Amino acid sequence: MDGFLAQTLLALASILAVARLLGALAARLGQPRIGGEMLAGLLVGGALMSPWRHAGLAHHAAVLSPAVVDFIDLLGQVGAVLYLLLVGLTLSPLDLRRNARGIAAAGLPVIVAAAVLAPLAAAWFAGAPWQLAGGTAAVLVMAAALMVNGFPFVARILQERELIHGGFGATVLGASALVTALPFVLLAVAERRSPSHGTALLAYALLLLIALAVGVAAATLWPTLASRFKSSPLAGATPLVLAVIAALIVAWLTLQLLGTGLLGAFLVGIALSRSTATRTALEQTLGRSVPVILVPVFLAATGARLDPRVLDLGVLEGAAVFTSLLVAVAALAGSASARISHIGANDARAITALINCRGMMLLALGAQMADHRLIGPRLVAVFFIGAVATTLMTGPLLARAGRLARRAASEDQVQPPSWSTRDGATRAPGEQRPRAAA
Repeated sequence: MDGFLAQTLLALASILAVARLLGALAARLGQPRIGGEMLAGLLVGGALMSPWRHAGLAHHAAVLSPAVVDFIDLLGQVGAVLYLLLVGLTLSPLDLRRNARGIAAAGLPVIVAAAVLAPLAAAWFAGAPWQLAGGTAAVLVMAAALMVNGFPFVARILQERELIHGGFGATVLGASALVTALPFVLLAVAERRSPSHGTALLAYALLLLIALAVGVAAATLWPTLASRFKSSPLAGATPLVLAVIAALIVAWLTLQLLGTGLLGAFLVGIALSRSTATRTALEQTLGRSVPVILVPVFLAATGARLDPRVLDLGVLEGAAVFTSLLVAVAALAGSASARISHIGANDARAITALINCRGMMLLALGAQMADHRLIGPRLVAVFFIGAVATTLMTGPLLARAGRLARRAASEDQVQPPSWSTRDGATRAPGEQRPRAAA
């Protein structure tokens, strides 16, 4: 027991120290802080928890014991669920309704572009070295990977630039959530979680309806329930605890249905955003600890799945192809968004930069695919490299979009868009600006 505790404490200290160091370094280089923290998590996780330490020998053992690795993985998964709850709190149903047209215009072209390029990606990564599932499942897997967006990281980037609230933030996060929910549905189909006929299909559809009903009920009843608890003897932390319980229950439902609890917690966050008191309490209580402490733990646990022994020239070539496809999906979607809707060219460039950030959701998707043997270790490495590369692209691409927007505004003698006037200076997650009044 003492050895387990000692290893756990040292591992957590290492994860947090390296995450803060690389996060600060990324911020000084003009990159999103979360990009440095992501890289730190993958490096520390791979160094301490991945069973590759004695490369070249018959036996491969991680530095940490399997029990410690499992505990850190579990802690990181819970932290990711709570973080998605916080991300959901930044969006209200009213914001989503007001910006529904922009969300659809930004999100649907991503889905179409990913669907068009998925067969090409499936053909490229076909063959024994990649261990990609065959047939239709291969196309579904690649479509999901090309489509998914790292919207939790996008929320952090928007928060750092004070863009999380307002029409631009709601459009970006709404579109990001749209193109992230569908990949997990596709993955559920590829895993044959949803049977194709009979009573099993009916049961699956019923569970989906139950999950939707729970979310709608939470959105409808929560303000009333919260006000009653406020005036009852149970006032105090009870509404906050109930909110977390609701998030965990719906996360469990989506875990059973789609293989991930992250989307369920996000939906509960959106529902609970209708209660100002609950939203403020959750942001004050969880917002200062979850992003800074538990998210790096999740990233480190994910990094443990990366086996550096597979990083040969073939994997690096595959990562270059896959990353190019990710960028192509975002670029095609951004170009289409600017042409088919009221989204202007300048806003489309900024949205493209943020949609291109694949972040932690591509990591989670890749880990889930590997768990269900839809992809092999080499393709896991390709996905991880693509996630890091696109996340680190976000800062420069967003800065370039801002320069072009300011230049165009100067030539036309008009006010530049608000997102282009942010200098990108970062702050710790707990130091967020108060939420603007609706």
